[in-house]
Amino acid sequence: STPVFGYNEELPLIEQDTEEAGEILENTEVSNGIDASLWVNDSEELMDVAIYIQEELSDMNINLSIEQYENAAYLDLLGNGEHDMFLLNFTASTVDADYLLSMLTHSTNIGAAGNRAFYLNENVDTALENARSATDDETRQEEYNNVHNILLDEVPYAPLVHPNMKLAFNSDQLDNVQIDAAGYIRLDDVTFN
Repeated sequence: STPVFGYNEELPLIEQDTEEAGEILENTEVSNGIDASLWVNDSEELMDVAIYIQEELSDMNINLSIEQYENAAYLDLLGNGEHDMFLLNFTASTVDADYLLSMLTHSTNIGAAGNRAFYLNENVDTALENARSATDDETRQEEYNNVHNILLDEVPYAPLVHPNMKLAFNSDQLDNVQIDAAGYIRLDDVTFN
């Protein structure tokens, strides 16, 4: 598949470490436990993920209630910023990092426009604006790398999974079938054998 421009292959992989997370929590003001809510839409898949997260966090004395909403109402409620945590599917529907990063992290998109974490960082805004206005790919990549490094440090979102898209087809009959970065089947260059 075609990679998304702006992806940084050098970012470290963050491993789940519930033991370390529990130790960190023990040294905070919530060491005796905390109550929080996790919002999900009406997706069965996201509800399953929410239940798994609830079980994992209970081991760290985090009492997580799951609140499920119909999708349109869910998006409206998230836009108001009254949630503790939420699960949502999102993919780069273009092959450029600007769409995903700007939508989720630029301050002009806080709330219903897409930045549902209500994340605000002037350095991220500036780097995104610089990347958007740059005319050469090297400068754009440098600015996106800056954004990635800030987000890695501040973690306004915690991506849980990014599926690898697979496609099966009969290569005896077709050539040049591809999946793009958004997961769409591309038939532009398909030839029949």
